[in-house]
Amino acid sequence: MPPDYDDPAKYETGTGYENYIGITGNDFRFLLFDSEGKFVEKMNVLYVVPVGEDKYPSDYTVFCTLTKKPDATFRIVALANWGSYPQDANLTVGITTIRDVCENVRVNNTYAYAAPFTPSAETPIPMYGVKTCTMPLNTDRYIDIGDLYLLRALAKVEVICKETPYLELHSVQLTGYNTNGYCAPQEMYDNTGYVSVPHIPTDAGSNVTSLLLFMFRRIKARRGFISLNT
Repeated sequence: MPPDYDDPAKYETGTGYENYIGITGNDFRFLLFDSEGKFVEKMNVLYVVPVGEDKYPSDYTVFCTLTKKPDATFRIVALANWGSYPQDANLTVGITTIRDVCENVRVNNTYAYAAPFTPSAETPIPMYGVKTCTMPLNTDRYIDIGDLYLLRALAKVEVICKETPYLELHSVQLTGYNTNGYCAPQEMYDNTGYVSVPHIPTDAGSNVTSLLLFMFRRIKARRGFISLNT
Protein backbone atom coordinates (compact mmCIF):
# COMPACT_ATOMS: atom_id res chain seq x y z
CA MET A 1 0.00 0.00 0.00
CA PRO A 2 1.21 3.55 -0.65
CA PRO A 3 2.21 5.66 2.37
CA ASP A 4 -0.89 7.83 1.98
CA TYR A 5 -3.32 4.90 1.72
CA ASP A 6 -5.41 6.31 4.59
CA ASP A 7 -6.02 9.65 2.87
CA PRO A 8 -9.81 9.82 2.28
CA ALA A 9 -9.25 12.16 -0.66
CA LYS A 10 -7.59 9.27 -2.51
CA TYR A 11 -10.65 7.02 -2.29
CA GLU A 12 -13.74 6.83 -4.46
CA THR A 13 -17.07 6.95 -2.63
CA GLY A 14 -18.76 4.62 -5.08
CA THR A 15 -21.68 5.35 -7.35
CA GLY A 16 -25.23 4.16 -7.88
CA TYR A 17 -26.11 0.81 -6.36
CA GLU A 18 -22.59 0.50 -4.92
CA ASN A 19 -23.91 2.79 -2.17
CA TYR A 20 -27.42 1.36 -2.02
CA ILE A 21 -28.85 0.48 1.41
CA GLY A 22 -32.34 -0.98 1.79
CA ILE A 23 -33.63 1.84 3.98
CA THR A 24 -37.30 1.54 3.00
CA GLY A 25 -37.23 -2.20 3.68
CA ASN A 26 -35.50 -1.74 7.06
CA ASP A 27 -32.62 -3.84 5.82
CA PHE A 28 -30.25 -2.60 8.52
CA ARG A 29 -29.55 -2.94 12.24
CA PHE A 30 -27.70 -0.91 14.88
CA LEU A 31 -26.38 -2.79 17.91
CA LEU A 32 -24.90 -1.37 21.11
CA PHE A 33 -21.97 -3.05 22.86
CA ASP A 34 -19.95 -2.14 25.95
CA SER A 35 -16.23 -1.32 26.11
CA GLU A 36 -15.37 -5.03 26.08
CA GLY A 37 -17.42 -5.65 22.97
CA LYS A 38 -20.26 -7.41 24.82
CA PHE A 39 -23.86 -6.92 23.78
CA VAL A 40 -25.97 -4.28 25.56
CA GLU A 41 -29.05 -3.85 23.39
CA LYS A 42 -30.48 -3.47 19.90
CA MET A 43 -30.84 0.24 19.20
CA ASN A 44 -34.20 1.65 18.17
CA VAL A 45 -33.83 3.57 14.92
CA LEU A 46 -36.20 6.53 14.79
CA TYR A 47 -35.35 7.59 11.26
CA VAL A 48 -32.59 7.71 8.65
CA VAL A 49 -31.97 10.91 6.70
CA PRO A 50 -29.87 10.84 3.51
CA VAL A 51 -27.25 13.55 3.15
CA GLY A 52 -27.03 15.27 -0.23
CA GLU A 53 -29.10 15.02 -3.38
CA ASP A 54 -27.70 11.79 -4.82
CA LYS A 55 -30.23 9.06 -5.57
CA TYR A 56 -28.06 6.62 -3.64
CA PRO A 57 -26.06 8.76 -1.22
CA SER A 58 -22.90 7.61 0.52
CA ASP A 59 -23.78 9.50 3.74
CA TYR A 60 -26.76 9.19 6.07
CA THR A 61 -27.70 10.76 9.37
CA VAL A 62 -29.20 8.15 11.71
CA PHE A 63 -31.20 8.91 14.86
CA CYS A 64 -31.50 6.15 17.47
CA THR A 65 -32.78 5.83 21.02
CA LEU A 66 -31.50 3.69 23.90
CA THR A 67 -33.22 2.12 26.86
CA LYS A 68 -30.00 1.20 28.67
CA LYS A 69 -27.12 3.45 29.64
CA PRO A 70 -23.71 2.01 28.66
CA ASP A 71 -20.36 2.91 30.15
CA ALA A 72 -18.48 6.01 29.04
CA THR A 73 -16.72 3.81 26.48
CA PHE A 74 -18.98 1.81 24.18
CA ARG A 75 -19.16 0.44 20.65
CA ILE A 76 -21.84 0.74 18.01
CA VAL A 77 -22.13 -1.85 15.24
CA ALA A 78 -24.02 -1.09 12.03
CA LEU A 79 -25.19 -3.87 9.70
CA ALA A 80 -26.78 -3.20 6.32
CA ASN A 81 -28.07 -5.22 3.36
CA TRP A 82 -27.70 -8.51 5.22
CA GLY A 83 -31.21 -9.70 4.48
CA SER A 84 -31.38 -11.69 7.73
CA TYR A 85 -29.88 -10.61 11.03
CA PRO A 86 -28.99 -12.08 14.44
CA GLN A 87 -32.20 -12.97 16.23
CA ASP A 88 -32.99 -11.59 19.68
CA ALA A 89 -32.67 -15.09 21.12
CA ASN A 90 -29.06 -15.17 19.92
CA LEU A 91 -28.15 -11.79 21.42
CA THR A 92 -27.50 -12.26 25.13
CA VAL A 93 -26.76 -9.18 27.24
CA GLY A 94 -23.25 -9.28 28.67
CA ILE A 95 -22.42 -12.51 26.83
CA THR A 96 -22.71 -12.12 23.05
CA THR A 97 -19.71 -10.31 21.57
CA ILE A 98 -19.10 -8.45 18.34
CA ARG A 99 -16.89 -11.34 17.32
CA ASP A 100 -19.84 -13.69 17.86
CA VAL A 101 -22.06 -11.58 15.59
CA CYS A 102 -19.42 -11.56 12.85
CA GLU A 103 -18.44 -15.22 13.12
CA ASN A 104 -21.91 -16.71 13.63
CA VAL A 105 -23.24 -14.89 10.62
CA ARG A 106 -20.69 -16.67 8.46
CA VAL A 107 -22.71 -19.82 8.90
CA ASN A 108 -26.01 -18.31 7.77
CA ASN A 109 -25.14 -15.20 5.78
CA THR A 110 -22.82 -16.29 3.01
CA TYR A 111 -23.46 -15.16 -0.51
CA ALA A 112 -22.28 -16.25 -3.94
CA TYR A 113 -23.27 -13.76 -6.61
CA ALA A 114 -22.80 -14.89 -10.18
CA ALA A 115 -20.19 -13.12 -12.26
CA PRO A 116 -20.27 -10.66 -13.84
CA PHE A 117 -21.96 -9.06 -10.84
CA THR A 118 -23.85 -5.77 -10.93
CA PRO A 119 -25.24 -4.50 -7.62
CA SER A 120 -28.95 -3.74 -7.53
CA ALA A 121 -31.83 -3.36 -5.08
CA GLU A 122 -32.40 -7.12 -5.38
CA THR A 123 -28.70 -7.97 -4.94
CA PRO A 124 -27.26 -5.21 -2.72
CA ILE A 125 -23.74 -5.25 -1.35
CA PRO A 126 -23.67 -6.30 2.33
CA MET A 127 -22.04 -3.71 4.60
CA TYR A 128 -20.57 -3.71 8.10
CA GLY A 129 -19.34 -0.97 10.40
CA VAL A 130 -18.22 -0.55 14.01
CA LYS A 131 -17.06 2.43 16.04
CA THR A 132 -15.64 2.68 19.55
CA CYS A 133 -16.77 5.85 21.33
CA THR A 134 -15.67 7.43 24.59
CA MET A 135 -18.12 10.04 25.82
CA PRO A 136 -20.70 10.46 28.57
CA LEU A 137 -24.18 9.21 27.71
CA ASN A 138 -26.76 11.00 29.81
CA THR A 139 -30.49 10.38 29.69
CA ASP A 140 -32.67 12.84 27.79
CA ARG A 141 -29.68 14.17 25.89
CA TYR A 142 -28.76 14.22 22.22
CA ILE A 143 -25.33 12.69 21.62
CA ASP A 144 -23.46 12.91 18.31
CA ILE A 145 -20.95 10.07 17.89
CA GLY A 146 -19.58 11.45 14.61
CA ASP A 147 -18.93 9.31 11.53
CA LEU A 148 -19.33 5.54 11.53
CA TYR A 149 -17.78 4.02 8.41
CA LEU A 150 -19.37 1.08 6.62
CA LEU A 151 -17.25 -1.36 4.65
CA ARG A 152 -18.58 -3.10 1.55
CA ALA A 153 -18.29 -6.88 1.56
CA LEU A 154 -17.31 -6.89 -2.12
CA ALA A 155 -14.19 -5.49 -3.74
CA LYS A 156 -14.51 -3.55 -6.98
CA VAL A 157 -11.67 -4.40 -9.36
CA GLU A 158 -10.98 -2.17 -12.34
CA VAL A 159 -8.34 -2.59 -15.04
CA ILE A 160 -7.40 0.79 -16.46
CA CYS A 161 -5.01 0.95 -19.40
CA LYS A 162 -2.69 3.90 -19.74
CA GLU A 163 -2.85 6.05 -22.83
CA THR A 164 -1.34 4.42 -25.91
CA PRO A 165 -1.60 5.23 -29.63
CA TYR A 166 -3.48 2.01 -30.37
CA LEU A 167 -5.02 -0.40 -27.93
CA GLU A 168 -7.27 -3.41 -28.24
CA LEU A 169 -8.07 -5.88 -25.47
CA HIS A 170 -9.84 -9.12 -26.25
CA SER A 171 -10.32 -10.35 -22.68
CA VAL A 172 -9.24 -9.91 -19.08
CA GLN A 173 -9.35 -12.80 -16.63
CA LEU A 174 -8.68 -13.28 -12.94
CA THR A 175 -7.55 -16.32 -10.94
CA GLY A 176 -7.28 -16.79 -7.20
CA TYR A 177 -10.64 -15.27 -6.30
CA ASN A 178 -12.95 -16.11 -3.40
CA THR A 179 -15.79 -18.44 -4.30
CA ASN A 180 -18.11 -17.31 -1.49
CA GLY A 181 -18.42 -14.15 0.53
CA TYR A 182 -19.36 -13.09 4.03
CA CYS A 183 -21.31 -10.11 5.28
CA ALA A 184 -18.78 -9.28 8.03
CA PRO A 185 -14.98 -9.07 8.00
CA GLN A 186 -12.60 -10.96 10.24
CA GLU A 187 -10.85 -9.39 13.24
CA MET A 188 -12.42 -5.96 12.91
CA TYR A 189 -14.28 -5.41 16.15
CA ASP A 190 -13.12 -1.97 17.31
CA ASN A 191 -13.35 0.44 14.38
CA THR A 192 -13.87 0.27 10.64
CA GLY A 193 -11.97 2.64 8.42
CA TYR A 194 -8.97 2.67 6.12
CA VAL A 195 -6.90 -0.48 6.52
CA SER A 196 -3.65 -1.72 4.99
CA VAL A 197 -4.25 -5.47 5.36
CA PRO A 198 -7.17 -7.67 4.21
CA HIS A 199 -9.75 -8.90 6.69
CA ILE A 200 -11.11 -11.81 4.65
CA PRO A 201 -12.29 -14.78 6.76
CA THR A 202 -9.78 -17.61 6.60
CA ASP A 203 -12.46 -20.15 5.71
CA ALA A 204 -13.54 -18.29 2.57
CA GLY A 205 -13.21 -20.63 -0.38
CA SER A 206 -10.66 -19.74 -3.06
CA ASN A 207 -10.51 -20.75 -6.70
CA VAL A 208 -6.99 -20.79 -8.11
CA THR A 209 -7.68 -22.89 -11.21
CA SER A 210 -10.74 -21.43 -12.95
CA LEU A 211 -10.75 -18.11 -14.75
CA LEU A 212 -13.13 -15.29 -13.84
CA LEU A 213 -13.98 -13.19 -16.88
CA PHE A 214 -14.17 -9.42 -16.60
CA MET A 215 -17.08 -7.46 -18.02
CA PHE A 216 -16.04 -4.92 -20.65
CA ARG A 217 -17.28 -1.39 -20.48
CA ARG A 218 -15.44 -0.61 -23.72
CA ILE A 219 -13.24 -3.00 -25.61
CA LYS A 220 -11.40 -0.67 -27.94
CA ALA A 221 -9.82 2.73 -27.50
CA ARG A 222 -7.44 5.03 -29.26
CA ARG A 223 -5.43 7.48 -27.20
CA GLY A 224 -7.65 6.88 -24.20
CA PHE A 225 -8.22 4.32 -21.52
CA ILE A 226 -10.32 1.25 -20.98
CA SER A 227 -12.04 0.52 -17.69
CA LEU A 228 -13.22 -3.01 -16.99
CA ASN A 229 -15.28 -4.31 -14.10
CA THR A 230 -15.87 -7.79 -12.76
